[in-house]
Amino acid sequence: MIVLRVKLDVQKEHLAETIELFKILVKASRSAEGTIAYDICQDILCDTTLIVTEVYEDEEALQRHFAMPEFGEVLGKVEPFLSAKPDGTIFNVESSKPLDL
Repeated sequence: MIVLRVKLDVQKEHLAETIELFKILVKASRSAEGTIAYDICQDILCDTTLIVTEVYEDEEALQRHFAMPEFGEVLGKVEPFLSAKPDGTIFNVESSKPLDL
C-alpha cells in the first residue's frame, strides 16, 4: 500500500477556484482502479493550506493516477495559484488494520 501526504499553500484570492478545480480531481481519483482513498482537507488553523491524503493499493495504481488526464489538467491550472512549492511525502505501508475508536 502506498500513502501520499501533500501540503499545498494556496494564494487566498485563488482559494475558492482551487477548491472547485480539485473537486474534479477528487471525483475522478476516488473512482479509479486501485485507489483506496483520496481526500483533500482544509487546515483548520490556516484556511489557505490544503492537505491531500492519497492511498493506493500499489505502485501501479499510483502511476495510473499520475497518468490520469484530470491529474495533469487540474494541476496545470492550480500550480500558478500556489504560494509555495508543494510539500509531500510518500509512505510505503507494509500492513494496516482498522482503527477501533
